[in-house]
Amino acid sequence: MIILKEYIVLKEEEFINVAKFILNLVQVGDVISLKGDLGTGKTTLVKYIAKELNIKQNITSPTFNIIKEYNNKLCHIDAYRIYQE
Repeated sequence: MIILKEYIVLKEEEFINVAKFILNLVQVGDVISLKGDLGTGKTTLVKYIAKELNIKQNITSPTFNIIKEYNNKLCHIDAYRIYQE
């Protein structure tokens, strides 16, 4: 398990570097967990990861769907609305 506590991105273009960094660490079947407040760039990062995986579909937040799958390469889950005690 690799835990990255914080990676500061000042410009949207820098997300590509984070996406490449993450993809160099993971293998097929690995799970990446992103945690952050609304609007912190989690879905934007997923968009750049998808771009690096050559996924052409439009990536949007699955907040209301909870889960979206893209080309059997990427599964994007938004657990924001799932209640836990």
